Amino acid sequence: VQLGAVAFCPRTGEILGEAFHRHILPHAKLHTELRTLHWHTERGTWPPAPPAEPVALEEALAGFSRWVEKTGRPHTWWSWGSTYDFPLLDAACHTLGCEPPWSYWQTACARTVWRMAFPYGKTAPRPHHALEDSIAAVKDLHLALGEMRG
Repeated sequence: VQLGAVAFCPRTGEILGEAFHRHILPHAKLHTELRTLHWHTERGTWPPAPPAEPVALEEALAGFSRWVEKTGRPHTWWSWGSTYDFPLLDAACHTLGCEPPWSYWQTACARTVWRMAFPYGKTAPRPHHALEDSIAAVKDLHLALGEMRG
């Protein structure tokens, strides 16, 4: 499992500041399906290639919290799809007894914006790497927002 994030300006698509990325070790209290690990293994995304060292979930979330405080809390938190990233991170935070850095009303789905702008369009293929996927999602969101502005 990986956690990757970037701060960005939705108006310009510019990536702001440093990105965040960690490979995360499986956690005993969180369920990981064997077929998911197999899928990642087939694509070369698990185990992570050196020099990446996976860290414990506690360390990853603590690092993410520090990154959020350093970068600044956005008004809107975006992900590519509303049913994967946020529920996983909410569950991880709940398991560790902490709160996610967003409120429920601050989450937004970039894929939905893409489909509104380009009903029949497909995005370019993406690498299955959390940070690279975050950067690609920002580019696609910026493109879709521009299309909708006209």
